[in-house]
Amino acid sequence: MARASEEEVSRDLLETPKPLVSGGPTLKFVESAYAIRRWDIFTLRSPIRLGEEAETAKPPFEYEVYIVRGLSKFVVLAPRRRVADYLIQQIFDRKIYPHFRKAPINIHKLIQKCELADSEFLVTSLHGRFSGAGRALRIMSLYGDDVTDSIIFRQHNELFNFFSCGVGRRLYSGLPRLRPNEEGEITRIANDGFLTLNLVDRRRATEFLFVLSFVLRNRCAESWVPVDDSPDQL
Repeated sequence: MARASEEEVSRDLLETPKPLVSGGPTLKFVESAYAIRRWDIFTLRSPIRLGEEAETAKPPFEYEVYIVRGLSKFVVLAPRRRVADYLIQQIFDRKIYPHFRKAPINIHKLIQKCELADSEFLVTSLHGRFSGAGRALRIMSLYGDDVTDSIIFRQHNELFNFFSCGVGRRLYSGLPRLRPNEEGEITRIANDGFLTLNLVDRRRATEFLFVLSFVLRNRCAESWVPVDDSPDQL
C-alpha cells in the first residue's frame, strides 16, 4: 500500500483501537517485531469470520497481523489474503485520507533485473499465461534455483505474460547465502502487489526487506511510489 507523498507512516495512523462504526473491526498494536525498526505486530478483531474457524466459533474473531511501515507506504502481512483485504477495506480505506493504494509491480521488469549476472537476487519461480497461438497450453509455472538461467525460459519466455515471480539470493562463487536445508525463495510477488512469504525468524524478515528495497530501487513498482534512501527499508 502506498501514496504519492514523502512522509513516514506512523503507527498511530494505522492503529484503530475503537471501531470506526458500531460493531466494526478494531486494530490494536501488540509489540514491535524482530527488533527491526518500523515492524509491528497488531491484532485485528473482526465481527465476521475471515479464517477457518469452527462453525461453532463466535465473534469477535482475532487475527495476528504484521505491518511493515516505510516512506508513505506499508506492507500488510496476514495469515491469509482475505484478512489483509478486509483490514484494508474496512479500516484503512475508511480511516485514512488521502487513501493508500495497492502498488502494482512490473513483473517483467523485475525478471529482467534479476537476470543480470551482478544482481544480488535471482528468480526462483515464475507463473505466467501463454500468449502464443493455440489454446492447448494456457498457464506455465517454473521452479528452480535460477529459473531465468534455464533453457526452457530462454527459449520460450517471450510467449508468456508472467504474473508472479519468486525471488531468492544469488549464489556467488558457488557459496549459498542461506544456511543448508533452508528454502531459497525469500518471497513471491504478484503483479497486483500481493506477496507471500514464510516469515519464520528475524533473518527471513531482514531478507524480505532487502527484496522489497531491491524492487523499489529498480523502479519495478509504479513511478508514484516513493523510494526510501535507506537500502534496507521500504
